[in-house]
Order: sequence, then structure tokens, then C-alpha cells
Amino acid sequence: MSVCLVTGAAGFIGSSLINTIVKNGDKVIGVDNFRTGYSSNLLQDSDNFIFVEADVSDKIVVDSLFSKYKPEITYHLAALVSVKESSENPELNWKLNYEMTTIIADVCCKYNCKIVFSSTAAVYETNNQPCSETSKVFPVSPYGVAKLESEKFILNNSNNFIIARFFNVYGIRQNPSSPYAGVISKFGYNTLNKIPRIIYGDGNQVRDFINVLDVVDILHKLAKLKQCDVFNVCTGNPTSLLKLDSIFNGLAPNNPRTIFLPAMESEVKYSVGSNLKTTNAIGDVSFQSIEPSIKLLFFEKSS
Repeated sequence: MSVCLVTGAAGFIGSSLINTIVKNGDKVIGVDNFRTGYSSNLLQDSDNFIFVEADVSDKIVVDSLFSKYKPEITYHLAALVSVKESSENPELNWKLNYEMTTIIADVCCKYNCKIVFSSTAAVYETNNQPCSETSKVFPVSPYGVAKLESEKFILNNSNNFIIARFFNVYGIRQNPSSPYAGVISKFGYNTLNKIPRIIYGDGNQVRDFINVLDVVDILHKLAKLKQCDVFNVCTGNPTSLLKLDSIFNGLAPNNPRTIFLPAMESEVKYSVGSNLKTTNAIGDVSFQSIEPSIKLLFFEKSS
């Protein structure tokens, strides 16, 4: 049995990852300070899960956790996760997305622990082609900059790591009421509450949406690799916001019509990844299809 540590344990990705790890027979130490996570997300009644409420931006706290529990793999998911919030509060963004990562990475090295770092597609230069791991990086947001600098720190200072660049993750336990929620959770919330969905711009923005259940499956498999490398976590399938809107409209045709508002400044128009390197490393992934996933998430559970 391996011992794993998961930061951001009460978030929707972290809590789903913990469930997967425990289901596969390993022990998990979950850490969160509930800045954005929820205790209701946490796994209950498992002998293989221990939760610690703590702030992993404090190096003394992190060192004590490693000294006590001696994890073999650390999945570092704790972060300030919103591009919008990173622009509104750049100092906090730097603290939570760069400085905190350097602390985790340094302590991982001290205790000979593998780090699996959750990076982002926001590090890539904007273009109209699917991004591979060798595509040019040129982040335009403080969030992307901090994540890229974190990648560089890990590459230069760690000898046992995986860097996972997430694209647009959605799924169970994602909070739709947050002002920084993803578009699928917002569309779902509005649709269920018969509120008009809102699209900024013409709706031709394209994203690579990936279900959180696929994300945690990929992370769990990547963590077992012996190689240290950077991997995209994506489906490779482009979906426009107009297409997404039509899916919700088809599932709830009597809802109010979608409202189109002026485009948001500096919004990325196209963000799709190539997963060829990832699937070559871990094997094929049976990705959750987006329309059945949306139906299951928002409509079947509410019926």
C-alpha cells in the first residue's frame, strides 16, 4: 500500500482523486484549508483516508505533515484556480500558485517524494491549433504566468515529478455558485433554475472539456510512470460554446433563451489539447462523452 498526500483535498478534483486512490487500495492524507473547498466533498468512513485541515503555503506545516505521514506521492492540486481572480488579486495568485508550489516541491525533494503538479493549458500561446506539450508557451494571465514559473521551478529542482497541464475540467462537486465556476457548471445551474444562460461574445470560443473522472484516472496512471515529464490532460475534442449551449437547449428546450453579452477582454478564443503523448504513456483512455455527462450531472440526478 502506497501513502499519497493530496493538497486541495476538498475541491472537486481533489476529492474525486482521493476516491480513486482509495478505491485502488492506497492510503491518502488529504489536506485543505477550505478557502474554496467544502467538507461535504470529503470521503467519509474510510480507514485509508485521513483529513488534515491545514494551510500548505506554510513550509513549517508542510514539513511536519511529511515528517509525520511520509507520503511517497504528493498530488499538488491546491491553488488559486481562477484566471479572473488572478488578475483581480495578483499578489495572492503569486503566493498560492507559485510560492506554495515551491514549498511543496522543496519538501518533496527533502523527503524523496514524487510530486504530481497540476498545471494548466493557460501556459500555452494562443493559437488555432491543438497544443502539444512542445507547443510554444506564452501565458497571458497572471494565473498562467505563475503556473509556468512553477513548472520551471519543478523542472530545475525536482528529480521525481509529473507536470499535468489541465484543460477545461468539469464534473461532479464543481460549485456552480462560485463567481469563478466553469462554464458547464454555470450553464447547468442556470438551466436547472430556469435562468437564461449567458454567453460572452459570439459563442464561437472553443474549449477542450474533460470530465473530472477522466482527469483523476489519468493523474493516477501518470503518477505510476517512472519517467519525469510534462503531459496534457485533455480529450483532444473541440467544443464551441454554441455547441455546448445547444446541448443544454436540447435537454431543456423550454428554458429562457440564451443571452449574448459583449466579449470579455483578452478571452482565449481557442484552447484544445493533443493527448497523444499522454495516451502513449499510459494507454488509451475511455473518455466520458460530453452530452451524456451533462445529462447525468444535471438532469438525471434532478429528475
